[in-house]
Amino acid sequence: MFSQTTEDLFFLIITLQSFYIFEPDWYRRNEVRQITAIYYWAIHMLIKKAPFLRQYLIKCKHCGIIFFTDPRNAGRQDIRCSFGCRQAYKKKSSKERSKDYYQTEEGKEKKKELNKRRKKSNANNQEKDYQELEVVDEKQMNNEILNYLQLVAWHIEGKRFSLKIILMKVKILLRQHSMYMLKKRVYHCSKINKQSP
Repeated sequence: MFSQTTEDLFFLIITLQSFYIFEPDWYRRNEVRQITAIYYWAIHMLIKKAPFLRQYLIKCKHCGIIFFTDPRNAGRQDIRCSFGCRQAYKKKSSKERSKDYYQTEEGKEKKKELNKRRKKSNANNQEKDYQELEVVDEKQMNNEILNYLQLVAWHIEGKRFSLKIILMKVKILLRQHSMYMLKKRVYHCSKINKQSP
């Protein structure tokens, strides 16, 4: 169903995303540098095979990592990556909007009402609410990377796949010997290209 190139990129994207931290040079740190080198090498090899894909590669506005974007966004310089910058920016913007709102008169009144309701409810219910919010955030983050994998598959394979198929493929890739596959790719890449990105 998927080419080996697509599977390799899927695996590399998932691996890179697992190391993500909201810092500009997160993908250049020692523990991630080799994986990033393989990811860039895989993209380079893909561009050699299909030069038209170069137009869909852009740099993240925050961290600078290269990633594929939707054809409608080709050439834009203000896009954040799906590894985590996009979600972190949304969260940061939301906090800023809330802060600004709660400093207005209307916001202060609403905050008082919320605090009154919060005091009336018991502590157990609050803990459950917070746990549910954390689960939702985790699912949204996974959906973001799944949407990105769907986009990558579309660029490489030339056809669209449902998120269900992408998720099944990710589960299969993660069930396989992930560390063994990564070590094998690191060795292969170091033989072919001895320089990091």
